Amino acid sequence: IVNAIRILKNTDARIKGAEIDGRLRLGQGTTISADLGFTDAKVHDAANVSNGQKLPYIPRVTWGVSFDQSFELGAGKLDFVANYSWRSKWWSVMEDPSVAASAAQPSEEVVSSIRSLGLLNLSLTYANGPYSLTAYANNVTDEKSYGFITYTSAGAINYGSLGMPRVIGVRARYSF
Repeated sequence: IVNAIRILKNTDARIKGAEIDGRLRLGQGTTISADLGFTDAKVHDAANVSNGQKLPYIPRVTWGVSFDQSFELGAGKLDFVANYSWRSKWWSVMEDPSVAASAAQPSEEVVSSIRSLGLLNLSLTYANGPYSLTAYANNVTDEKSYGFITYTSAGAINYGSLGMPRVIGVRARYSF
């Protein structure tokens, strides 16, 4: 099997976007936070055949919410945190316009598409003086995801990196 070698040069890009975030404190020890972001990232180089294409690794929409509840105890403090973050789909390979897509060979953007993803993380921390103990669960719903996906021509070998699965643990800390 002979695979094409692609040589790319640096090019100009135009990235536009907006982000807003806020925090609301609801009484003693309760905080709700939220954020929302939009990004439009494209190649901006008339001399480049990829002009106007979306840049890889940049989701168009991201948002998140967080809830934090703290309790003062007689001996220490208990802090519960729940956060959820979401991002829209994105691509890990920029389309090569010189490679025509077909039924047998789908476009690079289609093959390298990383689906939208929402992650829920939880933690409970007890702190007393310089000591703290945290129980946590990351990716609580055990969402399957990829960090990137790429492939060789004709789809002979596709590979990628897997996102972290559900992780549950305990962490002890001493600050000095």
